[in-house]
Amino acid sequence: MLAQAQNKGRASHSRVDLRLQDMRNLDVPQQPWDAVICLFGTIGYVATNENILKVLNGVRHQLRPGGLFIFEFWHAGALLRYFDPLRVRRYQTSTGEIERISETSVDCKEQLCRVSYSINEYYTDGTYQTIRETQINRFFLVQEMHLLLQSAKLLPLKWFAGYREDEQIDQSTWHIVTVAQKDNL
Repeated sequence: MLAQAQNKGRASHSRVDLRLQDMRNLDVPQQPWDAVICLFGTIGYVATNENILKVLNGVRHQLRPGGLFIFEFWHAGALLRYFDPLRVRRYQTSTGEIERISETSVDCKEQLCRVSYSINEYYTDGTYQTIRETQINRFFLVQEMHLLLQSAKLLPLKWFAGYREDEQIDQSTWHIVTVAQKDNL
């Protein structure tokens, strides 16, 4: 993904500095930053409270006073109520069809969701290819995330139901986007 982003940056004559790092140990020398952005529920990949706090403290270290941390996480309310153990989705393409099969199991005690994906791409000439991937992601309640942010001295400013400002967070909200701020101390 970094190689593709680098190629796109070169093609558009953009100057982009790309780095591959473990988010639990952020080390970007050109700091402080005005904002850090972490989307697609990736904060949940580090799974444990200890690792979540490592990420949040690392983000805080990278931000200037008053800097913003914008991130998304999976909401426990919707996940526990509405997850499907098996889901199949199909998408038509110009060369055939893509079928995505997801098999999900939930560990309530650890607040982890394990999703195994099989992605089949069927071509009009009768051939196909399959990609398999498993992801384990943590899910959170708002109050829990609020406490984790406070523990890292990040002040939650706003909670959004996904990417819509006008919706209330409830048991059907799958993704929550949060804006938090580094204190001025």
